[in-house]
Amino acid sequence: MSIYPYIYQTYWSFSCWRHNDKAPYYLKQLRKSQFWSREEIEKQQLKKLKKLITHAYKTVPYYKKVMTENHLHPSDITDFKDFQQIPILNKNQIRQNLEQLISVDVNRENLRKDSTSGSTSEPITIYKDKNYSEFAKADRYRSYEFSGYKLGNKIADLWGAHRDVPKMTFLTQLKQKMSRTLFINTFNICKKDMEKIVKQLETFKPDYILGYASSLYFFAKFLDKNNITNILPKSIISTAETLYNDQRKLISKSFSAPVFNHYGCREVGAIACECNHHNGLHILAENQYVEIIDRSGENCDTEKIGKIIVTNLNNYSFPLIRYEIGDMARKSKINQCNCQRGLPLLDEMNGRTIDNFIFPGDKIIHGGYFYELFFNSKGVKHFQIFQEEIDKLLIKIVKSEEFNENEINQIIEIIKKDLGEDIEIKVNYVGEIDRTPTGKLRVTVSKIFEDYYDL
Repeated sequence: MSIYPYIYQTYWSFSCWRHNDKAPYYLKQLRKSQFWSREEIEKQQLKKLKKLITHAYKTVPYYKKVMTENHLHPSDITDFKDFQQIPILNKNQIRQNLEQLISVDVNRENLRKDSTSGSTSEPITIYKDKNYSEFAKADRYRSYEFSGYKLGNKIADLWGAHRDVPKMTFLTQLKQKMSRTLFINTFNICKKDMEKIVKQLETFKPDYILGYASSLYFFAKFLDKNNITNILPKSIISTAETLYNDQRKLISKSFSAPVFNHYGCREVGAIACECNHHNGLHILAENQYVEIIDRSGENCDTEKIGKIIVTNLNNYSFPLIRYEIGDMARKSKINQCNCQRGLPLLDEMNGRTIDNFIFPGDKIIHGGYFYELFFNSKGVKHFQIFQEEIDKLLIKIVKSEEFNENEINQIIEIIKKDLGEDIEIKVNYVGEIDRTPTGKLRVTVSKIFEDYYDL
């Protein structure tokens, strides 16, 4: 076993100590608390929620106003059911009340400004403080450990966001070498880029590979097609996008490694991840309180898919309380995972609400339906299903060298048979499909589902 991870962990801890960074302390605590009982974890969550609400009421103008208008006081919040009385915060409200969401107790010069990609609408701005960032860093490393990773192991990032690409200065290169990290920009890669990435990974020999689900999948297809079998990480961590079952199978086959699905967002950081038992995604409950609600705002049981509402428990400078993140999931029926962690589980991630479709007769179809139709199509390099009206679909297709129009016609026949003969389907052949500003490839986009779901 390599001694390097232990050397790097010592260096990292010392570096954090010098800069008064509490991430190592938080990481040590998280490694313990994840094995607490469900009751102990919920007790800690409720304690954190009460403290956060009291702080927000006293120092955050937006929450003071909202709670006063709804005749609420922090003392009224005694349990999780009481907590549901606080109105949900959506993206439009953040845009309209940005200044009012900042705590008056904070020194604004110490805040870090960040923003979402705006892949579904206009981007939103958020602020993060030092304590939030340190806890989020610890929680992110803890989530990687679910796949076997240890600080100091070699990890390659196949990342798709231009703004996250580090400037390759001498200092950056030195930091990456010290942390044994290889950063590869996969925002828009072609065959020539794939060949270059293969050489980089063959030289680097990563222990773990982290990346966008689509980046990992396209790269896995390239490896499979070209019979490249010498890139052998211990595990693959898929994040940033919905991971479909067929994608997971091909990625695992091409790398001869298990795939771990991770879920999070720029606004609150890591939210949930898989352990080696793959019983669903463990909610990182020391940092996030997650609710799954239906159209009426009530908590969903384990049978129903609902909207994810998340409260970050550690950002006091810019609290996001009951934030509607724009994604959908279902709670797990499993009360205790075999890994013995007490962290609650999400059974199924259904991606963003825009990944879901509504058709006449209130027929709801998850975007994975379309993905499976196109998955084995050799003639389609990339595709996107787009819906602006309830009875119309636009299919954008980037042809491959093996394109066959009969294959597309057969897929259209299947869609009409399953969803209704009256569905109007238009096909546009394009040179490429635009990615979001953060490099995500939206395979399915419905512009009407969110409006329907909010009725």
